[in-house]
Amino acid sequence: MAEYTEKSKQKVEELIEDLRDRYGDFEVTNKTWEVSDEDFETELENFKEGGYGGTGIWLTNEKGKVLLVRNKDDDSWGDPGGHQENQESFEEAALRETKEETNVEAEITGIQLVDRVKFKHEETRDCLFNLLVIFRGKYVSGKPEPQEEEIAEVKWWDEHPENLLYEDLKQFTIPDAE
Repeated sequence: MAEYTEKSKQKVEELIEDLRDRYGDFEVTNKTWEVSDEDFETELENFKEGGYGGTGIWLTNEKGKVLLVRNKDDDSWGDPGGHQENQESFEEAALRETKEETNVEAEITGIQLVDRVKFKHEETRDCLFNLLVIFRGKYVSGKPEPQEEEIAEVKWWDEHPENLLYEDLKQFTIPDAE
C-alpha cells in the first residue's frame, strides 16, 4: 500500500504545479479524511484508473447569482461537481459534471479552492492522497434542470442557503449578495 501512498502524493504535487502553470498562484489547504474500507477502496480504484480527485464549479450568472444543487436524500446545497473519470482533466470533469447534474453549460474563469486531501483508512491507517479543485465559472447557456438519478433540485441563489454541503462554501462569495 505504501507504493500507492507515494504515487498518489507525487501525482497530487504534479497536478498542483500544472494548475499553477495555467492559473497562477493559489492557496492549497491540507485536509485529512478518515474513510471506511469501502470508501478507501473506491478512491484507490479511481486512482488506479487515472482519476485523481474531485472537482466542481462555483458558477455565477450575469445577475450575480450562484447555481447550487441539492442531491437526492440530502437537504444540503453545494456546487455541481464530482469525481474525475479515467484520464479526464479537472476542467473537463467539472464542466461534464455541471452539464450532467444541471443541464447548464459553463465557462471556467479561475480557481476558487484547492484542497490536498489525505484519505486515511480508519482501520489500517493506510493513506492515499487526492485533490479537490473547485473552479470559478460563469453561466453560458441551458435551462437549469436536475439530473433525475442523483439531483433533487437545482436553483440560482443570491445568498448562501442555510444548509450547505460543506463548510468551505460559506467563504465563497455570491456577487449579488455583496
